[in-house]
Amino acid sequence: MGGGISNLFEEQNKIELVFKYPNRHGAAIYHDSNGNYYYRCGDVPGMAPEFVGAYYNADCYVDLKGSQYRVVGDPDLVDEFGNIVVNEEEFDVAEKQPELPMTLFKTAIWVKRIFTDHLGDGLYRGQPELGSTFYKCMDPVLRELTEEKYLYIFEDRSKPGYPSLIVDKYERRYCKTIQIDLHNFKINGVSVSTLDPDAIKPKSVEKELR
Repeated sequence: MGGGISNLFEEQNKIELVFKYPNRHGAAIYHDSNGNYYYRCGDVPGMAPEFVGAYYNADCYVDLKGSQYRVVGDPDLVDEFGNIVVNEEEFDVAEKQPELPMTLFKTAIWVKRIFTDHLGDGLYRGQPELGSTFYKCMDPVLRELTEEKYLYIFEDRSKPGYPSLIVDKYERRYCKTIQIDLHNFKINGVSVSTLDPDAIKPKSVEKELR
């Protein structure tokens, strides 16, 4: 065990973090020289130090006192416990991002569901609805296909090249795709791949399920 701790606190594992500000949700936000933002995890007593040397440890960074620092895409949406806090129009939620082994959290994206002819398709589109990027669930469960949700993007550190891993709060996996590849998804009998992108919009789940 001693060898493992020694290996953790080696210079090649170290990054320098600079305290930027406390956000409105109580998280201490840090910044590195590569432009990445981090939040300090947990309710840590005392003032946030201005400068921190942190060491990579599987899925986060740890300082010499044991405090953890995790990468976050939008530093203004996270609290000190890792909950993504959203206050959108008529939508107010706090949910904790999944904790996946051998991964590094990068960011969270807000998506809305696209209702196709088959309700179990699990097709989503980012907001604002621009471009042709979609997200489809690889193993959809109908009760989990909410109208709106966060998708969490991680680096999969267990695979060469650290490919992206995209999941929702249920840890269902999603793949990023473009409109032209959505041959098997249809709206009113027409393939999504052939529709005008502006015509592919979310609609009310209440209306669809009647």
